[in-house]
Amino acid sequence: MVTEISAQLYFLGVVQSSWSMQVSGNAMWRLKSKLQALSRKLSQWPRESIGDIYEKFNSWESKVQQLEELDLQQNTEVNKEELNKAHVEYVKWMGLQETLLKQKSQATITDHSLLNCIPGIISVEDNELLTSIPSIIEVREAIFKLNANSVAGPDDFNGGRLITTNVMLAQEIIQGIGKENRGGNIVIKLDMEKAYDRMSWTFISSVLRNLISMMSLNGLHSNPEFTPFHMNQRGPQVNHLAYVDGIVIFSSGHNKSVRLVMQQITRYEKASGQKLNKCKSFFLTDPKARAHRINRMREVTGFMEKNFPFYYLGCSLYVGRMKLSHFDNMVTKITKRLNGWQGRMLTCRGRMVLIKSVLQSLPI
Repeated sequence: MVTEISAQLYFLGVVQSSWSMQVSGNAMWRLKSKLQALSRKLSQWPRESIGDIYEKFNSWESKVQQLEELDLQQNTEVNKEELNKAHVEYVKWMGLQETLLKQKSQATITDHSLLNCIPGIISVEDNELLTSIPSIIEVREAIFKLNANSVAGPDDFNGGRLITTNVMLAQEIIQGIGKENRGGNIVIKLDMEKAYDRMSWTFISSVLRNLISMMSLNGLHSNPEFTPFHMNQRGPQVNHLAYVDGIVIFSSGHNKSVRLVMQQITRYEKASGQKLNKCKSFFLTDPKARAHRINRMREVTGFMEKNFPFYYLGCSLYVGRMKLSHFDNMVTKITKRLNGWQGRMLTCRGRMVLIKSVLQSLPI
């Protein structure tokens, strides 16, 4: 209660000081200047009173992960209590961050130059057919064609493409990271901050109308200054894989090529309202790459490097031969989920059902 009263008093004081400031000019100019001054002071208020929300959220997120690992190794009451307290703080800062991101997403986005990259593949007739209301007969035919023993899965939204397709393709491409190329080869793993909160609704509407392709990265292959990731020329030349918010980009390590990739990402940020999380995004190079090449990639991308293996869509991607250590995280996840049922009385069939359910819920 005291905190709420203090906040109200502070707010009133900020408004009063902004409104009493001396400004020269006509009435509208004075009003505009005072509103701008008030806006600047209010935007500084949260940072001064509660600190950087993003840093606090990332800090508590890391602490929760550490305590979860500790609880998995040492299942004591003290560890559980510490984990519960950390969860409370984590949820609190997550809520504050989401509120802030929702407010920022209301900003009007004016840069829609990315939409110019979209080919006009839908004719007027096609659009009328797609937007027309189906008749009762068409609805009946569609329903009776459904398989009575199954339902459509979430992968149907991706034209039948499975998560495992992206994972296997990424694993296959990564095996060539050590091959000779101009500037070497580089893999960039992107992490976007709260994609569902930051997206501009104006941009989404435009995308749905024009069927935008992912960040227009496909157009880089036609740019003579871009050197792609080394791949077999007999197969498709892939420069990125995207599944929901899991984005991996493949490029040569040549300065100009990487800069072109980063320029496209920046254009996408400005057009969509999404923001790249540079703390969680990273790049990977050949394990034998020299230090000066890695330092150069840090400067160009603004990201830190990471060693193989890394996780994409929940699966471990590695270079070279498969090792048991590559799947330690997967085994830990399975063990952690099964531990919750450790003390319960289950029949042999019940244990089999539980294990099968846990395994099917993980992207193995």
